[in-house]
Amino acid sequence: MRIDPILQALRGNPTPQRRAQRAVEGAKEAWKRHEDVALMLEELEAYGVGASLDHCPMLDSVINEPHRAAILVNDLCSRMGKALDNEPLGQVPFRHQYAGGISVVQLAEYGRAALSLVCYERLLEDRRETAQTVCFVGGERHEIYLAGSASSEIIEIIEEHSDHAVLDRRSETLAAGGTLSITGERMTKLVRNVHGRLVMLRLSRAPAQPQTAREFRLDNGQLVHRASGQREESRLELAMALLGQMGRTDAADALEDIAFKGSDHIRWQALRTCLSLDTARGFAALSRIASNPADSLSEVAGSLRASLIEAHPQLSQI
Repeated sequence: MRIDPILQALRGNPTPQRRAQRAVEGAKEAWKRHEDVALMLEELEAYGVGASLDHCPMLDSVINEPHRAAILVNDLCSRMGKALDNEPLGQVPFRHQYAGGISVVQLAEYGRAALSLVCYERLLEDRRETAQTVCFVGGERHEIYLAGSASSEIIEIIEEHSDHAVLDRRSETLAAGGTLSITGERMTKLVRNVHGRLVMLRLSRAPAQPQTAREFRLDNGQLVHRASGQREESRLELAMALLGQMGRTDAADALEDIAFKGSDHIRWQALRTCLSLDTARGFAALSRIASNPADSLSEVAGSLRASLIEAHPQLSQI
């Protein structure tokens, strides 16, 4: 394996790497000290704990006025570019990721809010995937497009049922100078075709009480997947799935308890796992839920109970 001489030298002397990192960190801090940026970040902090955009005039103007957003982003890129030109081994001091032609650089995060620079790139035909499903996750998202263009769809849930949704779809062209705002858990955006690239500044805020994320098929609105919007519930769901795969029958008591408290999503997952680990205990819990009209899971539990008895008549004796 070939190791570049510059990197080889760093193995014996870390001083150049520390110097490079100080340079890029300095560029970041200089940008944050800019009067408009400092005010924007101050308002982002307020927005992150629940303030409305009406009470954050600088932040509101940045995500609604293309020239103001471009000035702030260009200033950051210029400062960071100069620092990296002088110190090419410096690591960009922002959280960043790349996947499937989408690059995200998180410029700041406070509370439930985040400000990010996002770039969609055009993928070659052999790398491009046609979306078959769409996911609705809730929250607020405001985007201002700085460069490039793309064709997209704005998708909204008109009606939602337990296993499917009626979706309204309309085409939308996203282009430099334009803006888009999406709020709530019944609307989302799907980028279809990128013409070269699409660069945007995105302001997002997660809901105070995250709702269940739902994924539907685009062609018929069929529900494909549900996932809890709560991190704690996601961890609990993962733990329950692991216990089920391990065959931990000793967890049935705890799973039965969970089946009667918490959100409908986590209760249903607990009930299913309990059924798989201890059929008698799980079926008894299922029957209790099905026989309680006031329980929000009563109808779906009754349907599952009936189908299980049809397939396994002996369960009717429990």
